[in-house]
Amino acid sequence: VKHKKDDDNHEKNILKEKQEKFLVFSLLCLQIAYPLVYSLLVEEPDFVKWDDELARRKTQRSEENIEAFKDDFESETLHLEWNFRRVPQKGTYSINNKDGFLRLFSSKNVIENRKGCSLLGIRQKESDFEFLTKMMFDTDEPGVQAGISLFQKDDNYFTLTIEKYKGQYLLKLLLKERKNEPVVIKDEILRSYNGSIIFKVVSDNRSYKYYYSLDEPNIFNFLTETGSDKILSKGYTGAYCGLYSTTNGKDIDEHADFDWAILK
Repeated sequence: VKHKKDDDNHEKNILKEKQEKFLVFSLLCLQIAYPLVYSLLVEEPDFVKWDDELARRKTQRSEENIEAFKDDFESETLHLEWNFRRVPQKGTYSINNKDGFLRLFSSKNVIENRKGCSLLGIRQKESDFEFLTKMMFDTDEPGVQAGISLFQKDDNYFTLTIEKYKGQYLLKLLLKERKNEPVVIKDEILRSYNGSIIFKVVSDNRSYKYYYSLDEPNIFNFLTETGSDKILSKGYTGAYCGLYSTTNGKDIDEHADFDWAILK
């Protein structure tokens, strides 16, 4: 019995030693990657008691002063905040400071692994945000889509687009998750669509809420809500909020014009 107890104690000591080494290594990683958080931990080691009052005392609410990003597309070149998943092909977009629009030419490719498409985005900087853009789009060709996308990788994204369907315009929210085929989350016929739409996505409390406006900028219609964890990725910090257009394999000339985009 004594030997059994000694063996148990020895195993516990080994486990404790491994846990201590792992904890020291974790603290070292924290010190290197997030020095400000590490410094706060040194000052306030009882981290389970960290609360809003401590956050206000330490940051003075500076995180609430992050400036919103707005692009009116009135410059001669694309703002550096915009990124492409792949090197864009020549003729993917045009920008004209006289007209004040970004024209995104539709690619026949959809968002797919190792394929370029007409997709550009701004990196999400906060877990809670609002993304809005105004788009002008008109087509007679069924299946051609234009709108916005929230994306992590080529196999993990949302798209919220307009397309022609049985002579009417259809608003469609689609989700692509890893190892799964894309699925339609929600669609709605836009009977009063007149060629212009404002998309709005609100990220709040671990969810995405989707809105659209066809008339007044301050009057939005609620479409649906999804969990933001659908496009979580270990390889990225935050999703991208982007603009997107595709002909879905058709070799035809189509485009969408974007008047402005805001991320706040």
